[in-house]
Amino acid sequence: MAGGWRQAYGARVEGWTLVLIVAVVFVGAVFQASIGFGANVIAQPIVFLLDPSLVPGPVLLANAFVSYLVLARDRQAIVQRPGTGAVLGLLAGTTIGVFTIRAASPDALAIVIALCVLLAVAALASNRLAIEPSSRNIATAAMIGGFAGTTSGIGGPPMALVYQGGEGPAVRGSLASYFVLASPVALIGLAIAGRFGWRQVVSGLALFPVVLVGFVASRRFLPLVDRGFARPAILTVSAGAAVILLVRTVAT
Repeated sequence: MAGGWRQAYGARVEGWTLVLIVAVVFVGAVFQASIGFGANVIAQPIVFLLDPSLVPGPVLLANAFVSYLVLARDRQAIVQRPGTGAVLGLLAGTTIGVFTIRAASPDALAIVIALCVLLAVAALASNRLAIEPSSRNIATAAMIGGFAGTTSGIGGPPMALVYQGGEGPAVRGSLASYFVLASPVALIGLAIAGRFGWRQVVSGLALFPVVLVGFVASRRFLPLVDRGFARPAILTVSAGAAVILLVRTVAT
């Protein structure tokens, strides 16, 4: 894997840096396969600090593989699949994101996205806001997620907050059915914006074995999540994503 990155980027990957990248991507895959999302939330900000060339495209490509695996495992539990509205919302949000990253400050965008996620999590946690997985809410979340995913690499929280009231398998299957659509759209958007090419493809494919091991390891955590911890886990990881995004923006 290190050889693939060296060939792709013409740079030497330090041994401990490679170990840390593998560890972070592995942990993200475990979260994704356990609660339905979290791989990009965990991996994108930390990998950015270790090797910015792997963010967002290569990590996004590798984590898309996890979504396909989760969908294959939990597809029978899906309550409501993303419909046409979600696809249109995703395309609209991604398109806006592509134009935005060419014209606006990435730091300003990251701060706005993070603050919006934190506000939504606070409202949901206090039970002052109820979001049902209606077609309208799914389409809206897809548009916001498409925009956030293209501009920051972290587009999962909006859709996860829509499904956060469901049971573990239903949440995982429903989110996976969305991510298998969202990931290719985000990658295409990044390619149009000039941020995803053959080199990034090679690096992303090199991470596939890591996320596969993470998916297998997630089986140990499924019983815990399925005993009613899906909602608090989603709220916690969503809030953590926003905080990490803010810290990354300020630190860089």
